[in-house]
Amino acid sequence: MQALLPVLDDRNTYWNELRKARDAADQLLEEVRQPLDARTAKPSCFLDEARGDLEDAKRAKENLERQ
Repeated sequence: MQALLPVLDDRNTYWNELRKARDAADQLLEEVRQPLDARTAKPSCFLDEARGDLEDAKRAKENLERQ
């Protein structure tokens, strides 16, 4: 039984690291999706407003690519 403790401790450490990485990825994904979700939730709009939304989406994409 004592021989299993280091193995279980290592697995626990790896599991916790995996959860932290998953949570960080989930948070980043949520931040990235917010502008897109906000746009798709809007009803149809005039072309000028849609152009503004397109420019906002392009800027958001560029910001993501810089990260």
